[in-house]
Amino acid sequence: MKYFGRYYRFLGRYKRRMCLYLSVLAVGVVIESIRPYWLKMILDSLAANSGQVMFYIILFGLSTIGGSWISALAFYLGDRVIVPTSRYIREQVFSKLMDLDFAFHTEKSTGALISAFRRGDSAVFDLFYNLFSELFPVLINLAVAVVFLARVSWTLALILFLVFSFNFALVVFLIKINLKYRSQFNDADDKVAAVTADAIINYETVKYFAAEGKESQNLAAKLNVWWAKIWTYSYTFRFMDVAIGTTAGGGLLLIIIATVNQLGKGLGVSDLVMVIGFLTAFYYQFYNLFFRLRNIAKNTTDLEKYLAILDNQVLVTDPEVSVLPEFPQGGIAFSQVNFKYPKNDTGTLSGIDLAISPGQS
Repeated sequence: MKYFGRYYRFLGRYKRRMCLYLSVLAVGVVIESIRPYWLKMILDSLAANSGQVMFYIILFGLSTIGGSWISALAFYLGDRVIVPTSRYIREQVFSKLMDLDFAFHTEKSTGALISAFRRGDSAVFDLFYNLFSELFPVLINLAVAVVFLARVSWTLALILFLVFSFNFALVVFLIKINLKYRSQFNDADDKVAAVTADAIINYETVKYFAAEGKESQNLAAKLNVWWAKIWTYSYTFRFMDVAIGTTAGGGLLLIIIATVNQLGKGLGVSDLVMVIGFLTAFYYQFYNLFFRLRNIAKNTTDLEKYLAILDNQVLVTDPEVSVLPEFPQGGIAFSQVNFKYPKNDTGTLSGIDLAISPGQS
């Protein structure tokens, strides 16, 4: 939550743009999501021969086309928030990385840092779109569906709400399992990236010591672990597909059966068409809910590693004011110099003797 809050503070640099984006997005989602209601009104107008059929057909068309236009505008407004935010975050993290001393870099592999940057910057974008452009509309769609089903029958609205709540709890449970195995896969993937990146960066050293075979064996060993982790990780998705599809489909089928049982008892065919329209549109949202929540959790993990770079402190600091003699004379001698970075068990320098005579460079 610490890094989630920091992410929101970064977005807070563009508060007005953010409010405009969410407002326009909400309007677009509502306009698009009420289309089943216009279908009901078209059928009622045909049955009553009221002459308003064309009026409701036009409203249905405006809801479809106008909603897509407004949604496109909302995405543009969202880009106006996240693109400059991503650039600012990247500049801040990069600047911090350049300020950190070797005490930090000796504990990090180049490959792991590259992975943190790649995943972190991707998470900045993905978290924004999953949270606001995807999850936010799901909640609006749920609210719209519940309101219109309640106009037909409070029982139907209650069933939909309970089905959604049950699936939400199931999704949260499955996501925890999925992220557990994703974390294990990420660790294995980082180690593969570290071997690859370090071998490329130190290419001349590898060639000089004829260590190509050793590096290949090292990579193969890391890939064996990676292979096992990625398959375990992928199995969790297949299990979630079956679980979500079964519970969501079963719940929506129950609502349709309840609606059919009430036909002729205050409900007409147009009501059934509207209910099926809302449920058909909302069935996809159950899957969308799962993947968005899962992606948000995944992005949060990647974002934590990325923004955690900002929390590191310089352990070996230079003096604020360097004092040098006005006319340096004589030589410089180092005798038995030892140095070790904080948190590093291995000494960097040990028993160094060095003498520099006057005029020698």
